[in-house]
Amino acid sequence: MWFRLLISGLVGFLSSVLFNYRTSLYEFVLEKNFFNKDGKGTLLKETVKPNLLQLICAADLQSARNFYFSGKFVYSYFYGHSDPGNIRLSQAV
Repeated sequence: MWFRLLISGLVGFLSSVLFNYRTSLYEFVLEKNFFNKDGKGTLLKETVKPNLLQLICAADLQSARNFYFSGKFVYSYFYGHSDPGNIRLSQAV
């Protein structure tokens, strides 16, 4: 009986730990498989092309706010606008 409780508690604990790291794990997988150059993550500002504006629309689930990412800017109606800085493409996606 106590063994089942121990196993259930361990599975619950490991599930909660993995659930907390889901965003970091997702970013890692995207960066490793799709958004890298020579093993380094692609920065959002490196995606700028002449005469082309690529825009990624996303929502921050914690603040329930829309965000717009581009190689030239980052914008949110609530937070304002900024340059992309060192935001990685995998973070924006």
